[in-house]
Amino acid sequence: MSGAHHGENLSTYPSLTFSRVHDRQDAYLNSAGALVPAQRIALSELSLGVDFEMPFALDAGDLTITWGVSGIMSQIDGGEASAFVTEEESVRGRLDLGYMFDNGRGLTSNARAFMDGIGSRSGLVSYGVEAGFQLEF
Repeated sequence: MSGAHHGENLSTYPSLTFSRVHDRQDAYLNSAGALVPAQRIALSELSLGVDFEMPFALDAGDLTITWGVSGIMSQIDGGEASAFVTEEESVRGRLDLGYMFDNGRGLTSNARAFMDGIGSRSGLVSYGVEAGFQLEF
């Protein structure tokens, strides 16, 4: 579920997301004749966040700065695979920062970076960066 509010100089995009995935594997004999037992695992995740966009009209073109923050709660039910699940419940934060630029003459560029896992008990944090450049002629 998401929404949007467009102000004169700032747009906000609140969101609430819930997802659940469940996987099950029946027992079987592998090619060596060994029994592989049945397994199941389920993952639930609830995320509450808000993203922002702030446009700037520059002489060189249109620049939009983007950023966001999310709180994420996840729960894993490892079932028979619980020996491989290290953390059953976690709460973490995520930050996003980026920009979009369009010079109005065929040149567009964008970049986005994120940091996920802020404040998690496990201390695991993931980072990511993506960038794009397009020139139309």
